[in-house]
Amino acid sequence: LLPNQSLWRNVDLDGDGQWIIEGLRRGSLVVAHDGSFMEHLDRTACYAGLVIFCTNARRIATASCVEQTDSDTAGNYRGELLGGLLLALIMKTAAPFLADTPCPAVEIACDNMGVVIHGQNRHRPLKEAQKQADLIRCFRSILKDCTITVSYVHVYGHQDDKANWDDLTLQQQLNVHADSLAKAVLKKAVRDNSFISSLFPSESFRVMIGGRKVTSSIKKALYADWGRRAARDLMSKRKIVSESNFDKIYWEGVGAAM
Repeated sequence: LLPNQSLWRNVDLDGDGQWIIEGLRRGSLVVAHDGSFMEHLDRTACYAGLVIFCTNARRIATASCVEQTDSDTAGNYRGELLGGLLLALIMKTAAPFLADTPCPAVEIACDNMGVVIHGQNRHRPLKEAQKQADLIRCFRSILKDCTITVSYVHVYGHQDDKANWDDLTLQQQLNVHADSLAKAVLKKAVRDNSFISSLFPSESFRVMIGGRKVTSSIKKALYADWGRRAARDLMSKRKIVSESNFDKIYWEGVGAAM
């Protein structure tokens, strides 16, 4: 079993999944993933959906997940990267079954250009303040070490809003399906308080500050944590806010009001 089984709660392989291996051999798989978040539903949660279709076997596999972090971390981009992580892990799992069989490159359709760029440029160093650096490092590392060649292409999302379903390409149709699939899982996860763990497989390192995982700039997170503790101590000393009440304050709202 892969680490972090919470990632695989919402998977349908349409059978035992053997057709995916055969589809990789034949080069008959069409793959798309999508991700986003619904601010009006939960500003701390983002979701991802993945669809794998075999044009030869006429079978379809789906996977989706929902992660809860905080309002500074959750967003469309993180959701898109979660979809890439699911895809990368499936390719890594399938690779040993194809060790003695050369197979064509697998083309992955995604409507987020940032994910496409990171999916294609796996060796480029990340900036110190790179948003969602934890997911990008993990996603790129898995693809870089995978023996299956994965090639990313960009497709425009939500094309069903502009054209009839039959006029969309297969990749666009799968992208739309991935999005609708993940939205349904998001609503269920928020209702049931059922989210994945953010401790992802194959992470080279993790930084935790104040019990929270750092997802972008480590320097910024350190400054923010130091500032929070300094403000808590100062306000307690001056009898403005007690230490026990400090973390109950909606500081984001206070900042907006100021």
